[in-house]
Amino acid sequence: MNTAELANVGIKLLTVIVKRGKGDRVVEYLDRECNIPFTEVCMGKGTASSTFLDILGLGGIEKDIVFSAVRADKTDEILNGLAEKFKLNQPGKGLAFTVRINSIGGTELLSRFLKEREENR
Repeated sequence: MNTAELANVGIKLLTVIVKRGKGDRVVEYLDRECNIPFTEVCMGKGTASSTFLDILGLGGIEKDIVFSAVRADKTDEILNGLAEKFKLNQPGKGLAFTVRINSIGGTELLSRFLKEREENR
């Protein structure tokens, strides 16, 4: 897919928050099952109150946070797959969401991202 086609489809930032140590499994799933080879995992330590964590269904405060740019037209499929594979609909298993990306810092970055993705297929 070239830059113009991607601009028509749109890009979203996928964020997945899971228990510490499970982020690598999420990355593997995104790469193998969703053909998303570019992901970044960060270790997070929350400061939210236990009441707020309970509302979100997140137990504990140490998490893996996985970030990836995904095609906007694939987000429902990806989120449903993540929810099924990692049981995100159950309390304490984690959560996943997307945020629309309106722009990327230059077409060079976007072109590199797309080229890398095509080479990894």
